[in-house]
Amino acid sequence: LEAELGSESFRAQDGTEARLGELLLAAGFLNEILVHAFIEMAKEKNLPLEHVLIRDGELSKSIVAQALKMQRRVRENRI
Repeated sequence: LEAELGSESFRAQDGTEARLGELLLAAGFLNEILVHAFIEMAKEKNLPLEHVLIRDGELSKSIVAQALKMQRRVRENRI
């Protein structure tokens, strides 16, 4: 995941947050349509996006965990 994001030159802009869907989109795990669909599903089911991605998105816990780790690193300006 980190290599994919590095190759895409993903960086959070000052004052913005690294969103989970954006990270997975930038890494090529999801397309934009799926990101929006899973966000809507999460809202409708009142569940965190990561739960919906694992349960309904066929993404492994490992991929989602790596994306969450990357999200923290971006938000802490460590990447």
